[in-house]
Amino acid sequence: MERHKPSALDYILTDDVTLIDLVFHREPIAKSDHECLEWSLNTPFVQHQDDPGKYNYWKDDYSKINQRLENINWQILLDVDTVEQKWKIFKTTIHQLVLEYVPLKKTYKKKKSSWIQNATVKMMKTRNTAWKKYRTYPSERNFQEYKHLRNAEQYGKERSSYIHQDDLVILQR
Repeated sequence: MERHKPSALDYILTDDVTLIDLVFHREPIAKSDHECLEWSLNTPFVQHQDDPGKYNYWKDDYSKINQRLENINWQILLDVDTVEQKWKIFKTTIHQLVLEYVPLKKTYKKKKSSWIQNATVKMMKTRNTAWKKYRTYPSERNFQEYKHLRNAEQYGKERSSYIHQDDLVILQR
């Protein structure tokens, strides 16, 4: 059987090299001169969230929620044909009450320690961005990039700490 020379048309085009991971060159199909390419495509994991934030269920008003639930005529409200429709009505009712009576948790931004240098803070942000990229597009390349940045950031924190300790010793003299 005569083999054809692989063609230069066998390309994978992308604007982000981290989307493609592990490219395998396979045998051509039948008498084609094109190699079969097999690859892993890293697609983002998108978690849909209807709520604007996290709810603080410890500070909700259960007495008002219970009162509103008692005032609902469930016989009339759930007088529909299917169980799926009943479930949707029930779920929507509970969700509306949660939106109305359960406050959102307050988010606090962590304050930067005074001894951490600005370059280290920048490395920490870069590391966090790399972690988010790895969690969105889990691949070995993205993990190695995150690991490298994590180690560099840890070194930067240690260096900042040593410099701060030296400054404290100098101030005490």
